Amino acid sequence: FTLIKVIGAGLIDGINPCAFAVIVFLVSYLTLTGKLGRKFALMYGLIFAAGVFTCYFLIGLGFFQLLEFLETWKSAMRWIFAAMGVVCIGFGIVGVVDTIVAYRGGASKMKFGMPKSLHRLIHRLIREDVSRGALGIGAFLIGIAVSGVELVCTGQIYLPVIMYINTRAPGLKSVGLLTIYNLAFIIPLIVVVVLGAAGMGSQALAGWARKHAALTRALTTALVFALAVIMLIEAFRV
Repeated sequence: FTLIKVIGAGLIDGINPCAFAVIVFLVSYLTLTGKLGRKFALMYGLIFAAGVFTCYFLIGLGFFQLLEFLETWKSAMRWIFAAMGVVCIGFGIVGVVDTIVAYRGGASKMKFGMPKSLHRLIHRLIREDVSRGALGIGAFLIGIAVSGVELVCTGQIYLPVIMYINTRAPGLKSVGLLTIYNLAFIIPLIVVVVLGAAGMGSQALAGWARKHAALTRALTTALVFALAVIMLIEAFRV
């Protein structure tokens, strides 16, 4: 049951509007740069996904180490779980507002998400790297850089999930669940990259994202509220 929850959380996190917008931009820019060919688009996208996975996985391992250090002080862990629960409730309330706004007026009307300055930074990194025709280490490093910036948005799910995994599956099992979560997180990215390389236009992908913005925001909001409950329960169990 824990495994199913971890996979579900990773998939939902991977299709949340914030992360999916970056995926759609990546694919749209790769397909717009048609002179590089579909093979380049596919290879770049897959290497980019490997960079995303590596960055999130290493962040998760680092957070595990921090939690293991803090676990020596049970009172500190209790407050950390409680604070994370309150933060998740706050993000959940924001998600409810965004879901209603997206349902009534579309994705463009959502009020909360990644700051525009970070969106512009991500777009610039992708444009500059793709325009150079970079493959291999270049695409990998851009995947790491973009996912590091994107954590501002996806961290509201990722960090509570790491705390949950750490309490329920200590030791090597936690590393295995962390690996599975991050593989699930990049599945939407890989699927969209493959579809884009196969000829599906970026407009179709963007249209799907706009059409389902309210649903994907609702799913992430429900997940954040569930994590809030888990965090508050763990605060009393520590």
